[in-house]
Amino acid sequence: MLYDLEVSNIGGAFDLEHGEFTAPVGGTYYVSLQACVSHAMWMTLAIMKDGAVIGKLLSGDADYCSSHSLVTELASGDKMWVVKVEGTTAVLSKALAWNTFTAVPIG
Repeated sequence: MLYDLEVSNIGGAFDLEHGEFTAPVGGTYYVSLQACVSHAMWMTLAIMKDGAVIGKLLSGDADYCSSHSLVTELASGDKMWVVKVEGTTAVLSKALAWNTFTAVPIG
């Protein structure tokens, strides 16, 4: 999943061009994903960590926006990204700019 707007990228760990977060240091990370789709559409997204699914999110149908948060261990250099798994749309709604990916070291 590629984003077209970067609001904050402290430390430069998120590669906007490729849609990948690379852990700058090892440790425990809080990860959050929010996705909004247009009315009457839906999409399932997966949070990937070095090729493995570590979380999923269903956005749409009855809920315009959905979010999923998790805590995971990352080694320095581990990569995370978001992929579309299935759905009736491949485009996140830009109407309110509420689509976000966040990864923050917490320990």
